[in-house]
Amino acid sequence: MRTLANLRSAQGESADYGGMWKLVNGYLGVASIEDASQEQVDRAMVFVQDSIERETRNIIEGEYLARQTLPAAGADTIHYPLTRRFEEWQPHHMVGGDAMYHSDIRRLFQQLLDAARSGEPLMVSNIDNVREELQALTHLCEMRGIKQRAAEARLAHVENFVASLAETTGRLRSALTR
Repeated sequence: MRTLANLRSAQGESADYGGMWKLVNGYLGVASIEDASQEQVDRAMVFVQDSIERETRNIIEGEYLARQTLPAAGADTIHYPLTRRFEEWQPHHMVGGDAMYHSDIRRLFQQLLDAARSGEPLMVSNIDNVREELQALTHLCEMRGIKQRAAEARLAHVENFVASLAETTGRLRSALTR
């Protein structure tokens, strides 16, 4: 466990021994290693050894160097920082004619399509606003579904009332003709 924690600290993470135990306990699905069976302890040993080998390989391959690399020449950057919370999105910003001017999701898809066609690399910087727009769009769909179900229920009620009214009218006519 110490070896694994120390290898992670070589990559800029803290040597969190307690965190390593939590990782292994979570992998085994036990509250504490003391609760593990012998078979689980054996699996934990294999898990830790595999993790050590993976971390060592990452260090040898240079993964411990700064992960933030410069974008390739000509790489387009996906950057949609938070400009409005999901509650601030209006339906016309996400669907309909105005969406082409307001929707970051549409712009993101266009960037992805352009990159797929050209083969140019993309670098992802920030997609916070896309996430908020997606949450707003999901909320809009849910609300429209709720409103549609409520309207359908009211329509069914009216249909039942009309059918009942027609039946009553038919009985009254029958009674009057006697």
